[in-house]
Amino acid sequence: MLPSGLAEEVGADEVVARFARHDSKYFKRPPFRPKYGLFVPPRDSTVLSVSRVLGKSEAVIREIGEHVVSQAGDKLYGWANLVVRDVRAIGALGVVSDEPDEHHHFHAHITGFPLKLPGSGAYGKVGVDPGV
Repeated sequence: MLPSGLAEEVGADEVVARFARHDSKYFKRPPFRPKYGLFVPPRDSTVLSVSRVLGKSEAVIREIGEHVVSQAGDKLYGWANLVVRDVRAIGALGVVSDEPDEHHHFHAHITGFPLKLPGSGAYGKVGVDPGV
């Protein structure tokens, strides 16, 4: 059991949220759909940070997101929810828990990204249109 009370194994039916710190960079409006860049890991990384939010209300997810982005001195602009099963259906991607300390409850990583991302198409199955 992790400090958050969640199981260490991330279940296929769990939902993870990817939080956005930059509105125009990560969301197309209207209809406020996430852009491809929200799902690209930082340069020179093969993991993407997400939070485990299954069963949490929108207000609690927002609170988690505000905490996450405040650690970088930023403001929460929105988030996208993904079902772990859909993430794992894409090539070598996986989702693993990562709660290294008391400030990272519910934290997880999407793993398995190549260091150099392909031009397009790698994220279509998680509900993101790479052409956006």
